[in-house]
Amino acid sequence: MAGNSLPSTLAANVCVNVYYNAYKNSLFADYDKQKSNDKKEFVHRLVYVATTSSQFNSEEKRTTIGEYYDGFLSKFQKNTQTEGVTGVLLLYPKCIIHVLESSADVLTLLLKDLSNMEQNPSSPLQQGRILVTSHMIPSRLFPSWGYRFVTPPLSLQDASLQAEPVETLVPDCLAVIYKLCLRLLKRKQDTFPGLDVQEQALVLEEDTVLHLCHSPVLRSPSTYLEVYTKPQHILMDSEIVWPTHRRLCW
Repeated sequence: MAGNSLPSTLAANVCVNVYYNAYKNSLFADYDKQKSNDKKEFVHRLVYVATTSSQFNSEEKRTTIGEYYDGFLSKFQKNTQTEGVTGVLLLYPKCIIHVLESSADVLTLLLKDLSNMEQNPSSPLQQGRILVTSHMIPSRLFPSWGYRFVTPPLSLQDASLQAEPVETLVPDCLAVIYKLCLRLLKRKQDTFPGLDVQEQALVLEEDTVLHLCHSPVLRSPSTYLEVYTKPQHILMDSEIVWPTHRRLCW
């Protein structure tokens, strides 16, 4: 039962169940574990897509998008008080896929910046959609952050894609994106901004990414932040009394 032991400071005051360790399965234990691994905060992973404005479709203009995020994220890399940012930015001619790993505060600031872009028609990115937010990931996929140019494969899709539910399409797309991420990890040279032949075979078709960007089902950065910052009032069963419980609005 060594793997189910408690810290000595807690062992005297906590009754240990043979089949369930309340300390080991607690949020505090996960926080304590991350501290032991020299982590300052919980690390989360964010994957989102967005369209690029027509004036940013050339490779030269796409470079400015990569340089913009390189400068935007560099201030977090230099700050020793926050978690570093790792991930990859895939630059298509008409859209992007961005995989980011960092603390919740850093990811929130990035979503706020992306939300501000949506309010400005001349900004490089529009119609952002969040595919997934993975909280408290046990390990990172990337050792650093960088961007890659993507040459989309020839589209072989038919009209049936437009009728496919987003709930089915998103997990399939994420599986392909993560496979590409694992392939990028095996590359030894990180200075070359393009993709090799094997990596190119794992690239999502651009029409698929654009279809996700126009989906009304997925949350945009602004709607995500609205839910994220909105307080949740959950009425517990123990709070229900007679007369009916009412919240006072001041």
